[in-house]
Amino acid sequence: MTLPVSGAISMSEVNTELGSASTTTISLGQASVRTLFGVASGAISLNDGHGKSNTYTIEYLVIAGGGSGAGAYAGGGGGAGGYLSSSAAFTPAASYTIIVGAGGASSGEFGNGYNGANSSVTGTGVSITAIGGGYANGGSGGSGGGYSGAGTPGQGYNGGAGGGGGGAGEAGGTDGAQEGGDGLTWYDGVTRGGGGGGATYPAYTGPNPGGAGGGGNSGVRGFPSPTPGSANTGGGGGGASGGDWPGYGTKSGGSGIVKLRYAGSQKGTGGTVSSAGGYTYHTFTSSGTYTA
Repeated sequence: MTLPVSGAISMSEVNTELGSASTTTISLGQASVRTLFGVASGAISLNDGHGKSNTYTIEYLVIAGGGSGAGAYAGGGGGAGGYLSSSAAFTPAASYTIIVGAGGASSGEFGNGYNGANSSVTGTGVSITAIGGGYANGGSGGSGGGYSGAGTPGQGYNGGAGGGGGGAGEAGGTDGAQEGGDGLTWYDGVTRGGGGGGATYPAYTGPNPGGAGGGGNSGVRGFPSPTPGSANTGGGGGGASGGDWPGYGTKSGGSGIVKLRYAGSQKGTGGTVSSAGGYTYHTFTSSGTYTA
């Protein structure tokens, strides 16, 4: 909420804005009220609180784990993990749970792949969940796995009918062009969320590339083996071709990532903290807690 921009402000409204019970004893001079009202010292009145909010805006990137590729004569590529980028209001001193999803496991010689795990940010006033990438062949997820798995609207695209895994920015390739769908580039300049390349049949052509943003390449029978999605990109794993021998390379999806950024100097704690271009960044490559 935000305190009224005009008219009377009650102490109960101030308490509610600060996240306290409306009947809590409060003083205009206490630190939390001064911070909310923007008056560091000296005289303070309720009128100083007009239009003030006890939150600040954070821009976020939440990417789920990518799906794994399939092991088959023409195994599809794994779909990229769901990709969410927007902004939300975070409450100072509140704790937010950060979950970074793992990529789908390698599928073995002839099996379908596995979906990636969800990534999320949850806490006071915030609930964000990116859906794990779809497995190949045909799984639905944030982005769909190869062989037509459906992507989640707003998070990623469908897998290709010919085998390329869907990416955050486009669908996977179809017959004759089974490349993974490309990902998207965030404010930090890094592209993530590429789909895995799908394998072709007959089994001796390729490999087909994964999408830009961490998608793994498909394999070609015996050599080269498919490659996994890149860690902390949500990239889909590459598909196998021609029954690659058991253990001959992995096709797992890449793990996800959560990044938070806000203007100015550091306010919160958690993750790996850095600064660039007038913004503070908090990067989570594994699960943890952000305290605003």
